[in-house]
Amino acid sequence: MLFWGGVLLAVLCAACAPADREAAENGYRLYFREEDLVASSGGDVFRTETVELEEGLDTQKAVEALLEGLLEGPKNELLRGTLPASTTLLSAKVEGSRALVDFSAAYSTLSGVRLTMADYAVTLTLTQLPEITSVKITVQGQELAYRDKQVFTARDVLLSSEEDVVGTVEAVLYFLNEEGGLTEERRTLDLYEGDTQAAAVIRALEGAPETKGLITALPEGFRVRSVWQEEDTCYVNLSSALLGGLAETYRPAFFLVPRDLPAQTRVRLPQAAPALELRESGETLERYPFPFSLRVTHRLVEDGFSTAFAVENTGTAPMPFCIGAHTAIRIPEGERFEDYELLFDEAEAADSHLLSPQGIILHDGRKAMLDGTGALPLDYDTFAQMDTIIFSLLRSGNVSLVHRETGRGVRLDFHEFPMVAFWTKPGAPFLCMEPWQGCAAWDNESGRFEDKLFCATLQPGEVKELAYTFYLE
Repeated sequence: MLFWGGVLLAVLCAACAPADREAAENGYRLYFREEDLVASSGGDVFRTETVELEEGLDTQKAVEALLEGLLEGPKNELLRGTLPASTTLLSAKVEGSRALVDFSAAYSTLSGVRLTMADYAVTLTLTQLPEITSVKITVQGQELAYRDKQVFTARDVLLSSEEDVVGTVEAVLYFLNEEGGLTEERRTLDLYEGDTQAAAVIRALEGAPETKGLITALPEGFRVRSVWQEEDTCYVNLSSALLGGLAETYRPAFFLVPRDLPAQTRVRLPQAAPALELRESGETLERYPFPFSLRVTHRLVEDGFSTAFAVENTGTAPMPFCIGAHTAIRIPEGERFEDYELLFDEAEAADSHLLSPQGIILHDGRKAMLDGTGALPLDYDTFAQMDTIIFSLLRSGNVSLVHRETGRGVRLDFHEFPMVAFWTKPGAPFLCMEPWQGCAAWDNESGRFEDKLFCATLQPGEVKELAYTFYLE
């Protein structure tokens, strides 16, 4: 608390300084902070740089110019901007003597003292204009609900009490880079009275990255309803409406074949595993007339990750069900799809089931795919002809996607599932490796759900658990 106590005192001193309006004609101060906050503890945290505005600018244009100066950041290497690097200005308006400033989602990643310093830097900068006496800051048109107040003036003592922040947590957050790959960003997140580490992480992920060139992996408007942790599992509660909207556009893809990954790289184990739960609703009961609970838990394991399904019959009648995965493994940039092959852990001589043009499995349609060696070379022509390679009841419980020269790749452990399928879109740099319990419709089915091949049936109150795991090789 000694450090932040110094910060609070320093900012208050800066706020009360009488020199704020002493800039030369057409010259205004942009408020930044010291790069080294530890060195500045007990002294002024804010430092300013002077910017000259064009003559004849009206108040609206002057506000926009000053804000752009804050967003561009300081020229002095010893200073740092208070706004996250990826913040953009969505709009700036003047209503009477108040400036209405609307920033992009990156601004919402701020909290505690960092948020207060950013609010104050904007306020002190804009209220130098004679026509501006107060500032209101929003994010994507919305007020930040966790603020005590929404309108700021240069004379206000806006800072949170040092007792508000009761601790911090070091977190590694993942965002998308320009190539669509996941990139980590290390942050120190503030914890407040009654806060949890999981909640702090979710708040940061729902915001935006601080690093330029990164974007959030979450769709616009994504919000978590609640989050909690039980032992080593973290539960994330999402709305069913949100999940329905994500079905088509946000399919899970795991990038587990990075070209530059050192051979001895080990995946770090987390202390918590995210779990999602889906239950029946009026909409699901119209199509699938059974009460149920489906819990999906994702965990990092040594050198990989696992996904576990827990299906429970919460109704009073027997419940048939099928379930499977659609995990996409990306081929590294610069390598060809044809450079890879599938290797099964047992010598297999097996045929693939064939599909009709409508996606129906043909009961008498088969094509020889495995010749007894357990190896299956990959090429786009095969998938252009067959769409999907489908095996059932193999002796193998593991299959690896590996580069034929380096032997690097991933291994899928699917031994709990009776079927495994492989799919790609010709020309796309990925392969979907899919363990199945049950499958699509067959052309000779009876029409009864429970008669489907490899369909499982649960009695009331019964739970079936299935898991698959990917490992780096």
